[in-house]
Amino acid sequence: MFSLPTNVTSTDVYNSIQMSLSNCSRTYSHCTIKLQHHLSYHAESLCLAQNTKCDSQYSVCTDTSGTPYCQCHPGYFKKNPGDMTCRDCGDGRKLVNGSCFE
Repeated sequence: MFSLPTNVTSTDVYNSIQMSLSNCSRTYSHCTIKLQHHLSYHAESLCLAQNTKCDSQYSVCTDTSGTPYCQCHPGYFKKNPGDMTCRDCGDGRKLVNGSCFE
């Protein structure tokens, strides 16, 4: 368990889980299922696991914050922060500090 303000990385979590799994024996109740079913743990991108649909032409999916997020490429923006799609300003307009100008 890690507290919320702890500065924990995905590598820290992966290493902790691997250590716990490698120390499993039948004497621990949580290990019985692991041993019975030959369970393992692997790290996976949240972008892939949750099948996040970012338009690769305009954005890239990042999950460094623990939540999949479509990060817009330079020159593109989101109309609303929760949007999954990025857009441009249109012909003759330019994005400056998050707003479109002639």
